[in-house]
Amino acid sequence: MPKREFDELYELPVEDYRSLMAFSQRVAQSLKRVVPCKRIGSLVLGMEVPHAHLHLVPINAEHELSFANAQSGLSQEEMIALARAISDDLDSVE
Repeated sequence: MPKREFDELYELPVEDYRSLMAFSQRVAQSLKRVVPCKRIGSLVLGMEVPHAHLHLVPINAEHELSFANAQSGLSQEEMIALARAISDDLDSVE
């Protein structure tokens, strides 16, 4: 992914946008394989961090997509293990 800043996702040049969507598809598919969930939700917000980015969130119900009181419930060690599992899954599918 290019390392250039754009304030909003829709300001990205078309090729960068396509690349981001293709990458997010791969990540979402890995998330779905690694994290037990019904669906991977996507959000584009950008109010707190003013640059283009996309959130991919494993969810079982629509209300879980709210970041108002988001808590993972995972320890630091569990987060590291989860990140490693997602990374390993991504590597295995390339």
